[in-house]
Amino acid sequence: MYVFTTFTESGYRKLASFIRRVRGSVAVPIPGSLCEDARRLGPDSLRKRGVPASFARVWRPVLGLLASTNTPRVECYLGEVDFEEARYRAVDAASLIIRADVYGVADLEEWVRVFRRGAQPVREVGEFTVVDDYVKAYATLKANPGAPYTALEEVVPTPFDLLALLALGELSRDLFGRLVEFSLRYFNDYLLRSVNLTRAYRRLVRDREYMDFLVSHNIPVFE
Repeated sequence: MYVFTTFTESGYRKLASFIRRVRGSVAVPIPGSLCEDARRLGPDSLRKRGVPASFARVWRPVLGLLASTNTPRVECYLGEVDFEEARYRAVDAASLIIRADVYGVADLEEWVRVFRRGAQPVREVGEFTVVDDYVKAYATLKANPGAPYTALEEVVPTPFDLLALLALGELSRDLFGRLVEFSLRYFNDYLLRSVNLTRAYRRLVRDREYMDFLVSHNIPVFE
């Protein structure tokens, strides 16, 4: 069974609770080497490995669980993450958003290039296979219609997720203008003004205009 959660501090706290409750094996999307280090050295190994704070805050509940229990039921299936590349992509995205905000310029092809990301369906690894990326969850259910899943919390796509779907041809390019507007709001009003990803996500979910937009365009929310 697939288990969907959000890449937020709250999403991973709920995931850690889920792992404690269930008896079966659980495959989580964290780099295997980080899980090995957590088992051997404890959760502080994140700092020693130079993991960015935003990633460390999200992963810490599960890595802390591995450090304290060393449970063999948890497999970490993600390959190594290039954090430098992730930083560059974040800078590129911020640049586009600032340019659109200040100058009112948004070139569709440039946004598609920056927000495009891999969306291969996730293969089931354990009895419970966790997916913390909306785009990958979307691709997984599209490739496996009717596949059973449970959501640890309401999984709502961010505007950045929708831009990734647009780049992959899953959403009409006619929506580009609206997605830019929502991306500006998400970045300026939610991400920049929130103490963490959880707070930004909750503000997004409370945005009635955005949620109505999802409904009007039949964009699924996993719950």
